[in-house]
Amino acid sequence: MQQNLSNVTPKLQLNNSFYEYRKYNILRIIDGLPAHSSRLYRKELPKLLSVNRQTFSNWLNASIYDTLEIPSIKLALVAKIFSISIEELINIPIPELKVKTENQKPETSQSGFKRTKLAV
Repeated sequence: MQQNLSNVTPKLQLNNSFYEYRKYNILRIIDGLPAHSSRLYRKELPKLLSVNRQTFSNWLNASIYDTLEIPSIKLALVAKIFSISIEELINIPIPELKVKTENQKPETSQSGFKRTKLAV
């Protein structure tokens, strides 16, 4: 059931605002497939992920404001099924982390590791 989605174009380009406020891009990906494949994925993905259809539907329709989260292992499985990265499934900008060393010179602790600070 694995399929490369790099050449799949969405059915309706005008419909993009519908997906804009979704937390995950899974629905956009499924809707971009041919009708037969789309129906098949909607039916079979919950089984592959070991969740019921209502839970899967909640994941597809979660807005960016919902507290609902898909477990990371399930996101990894969906990403693998569609041959894409997990980042492509998430419809929220992920901030980049900048590593800053203290006093611009690396310190080493007793264990030999450098101490760093992470800033968002």
